[in-house]
Amino acid sequence: MIIKRCLLQLTCVAILCVTQAAMAASYYPAPLACISERISLPCDNPGFAVGFEGNIIQAGNSDLSYIKDSISDAEVVSIDPSSAYAFLLEAAYYFEQGSSLVLQWRHFDKSDKTYPLNKGGAFYPIGLNFTAPIDSVRADTRFVLDRINLAFGQQVYAGRTLHLRGHYGLSYANIRHRFMVSAEDFSEPLLMAQTDEMHTRFDGMGPLGGVDAAYELGSDFQLRLHTSAALLLGEARYREDRTIYNISSVSDDVYQRTTLRLSEWIVVPTLSARVGLGYVNDQFTAEAGWMFQTYMGVIKHHPNDLNDSEGAIVHSQPSNFTLDGPYVKLKYVM
Repeated sequence: MIIKRCLLQLTCVAILCVTQAAMAASYYPAPLACISERISLPCDNPGFAVGFEGNIIQAGNSDLSYIKDSISDAEVVSIDPSSAYAFLLEAAYYFEQGSSLVLQWRHFDKSDKTYPLNKGGAFYPIGLNFTAPIDSVRADTRFVLDRINLAFGQQVYAGRTLHLRGHYGLSYANIRHRFMVSAEDFSEPLLMAQTDEMHTRFDGMGPLGGVDAAYELGSDFQLRLHTSAALLLGEARYREDRTIYNISSVSDDVYQRTTLRLSEWIVVPTLSARVGLGYVNDQFTAEAGWMFQTYMGVIKHHPNDLNDSEGAIVHSQPSNFTLDGPYVKLKYVM
């Protein structure tokens, strides 16, 4: 009888202890990591996530000059592309212990043009065959980018304040570029106009890798850094259309039209970086900062070397395509 009473008392104490422990667990948050305090994995539950990023981006290229001084051969006027809106859509699935699979699509499309400019003196449009200084010249350009990334990532905690995520996968990029220079010569006895329209199109795919870092600042704010690099192998197609018109005729008769084409397989290294301030509250993340991307050697205006009006050689050489500007990103984990 005494033994039964003791067992009953011990059972009541055990039930009371378990109840108190359960109540305490309901009032205190779960531990930050599943394994250890130093290098550890998160305890996030599996789920889907969607994200949207808006950008005000300026495209850049070092080969947008279109007027030069024939005496010093210095390039004196070039197009300075203006900023434009771009966006990124993201869908992700988060597995247990910090693993994730992320799909992203970025789109950018911007055109710029200059109004007719009369430089006078000894100035010539670059790449056009004028034997006398021109009267009027203008230029326009367009950049289009579609970029798709599919990457698997793993997040780890390096202590309680630093979060690291390595990712690797595949990247695809479609880059299109147009650069056109038009010039007019009103000197007698011949009224003549010329256009030089240059196109670049690149489609490439290759391996992608990178590291993301977030440092806890307190009050749910984080300092965030995103870096990635890719090697894109693909076909680059270049076309240059050079046309001479007789503008003294109402019908603008074509005197001469020449088309140069080149198709080649190239490897384009790409680098991307973003730094910003993030706010994380349960399933919602907001982030704002500055981003930069570069695609090395992807643009080529002249498929072949050619002679300009002064007999100098305009070399066929590649140039970089860059994007930079502020961004705002929102993400929600379901």
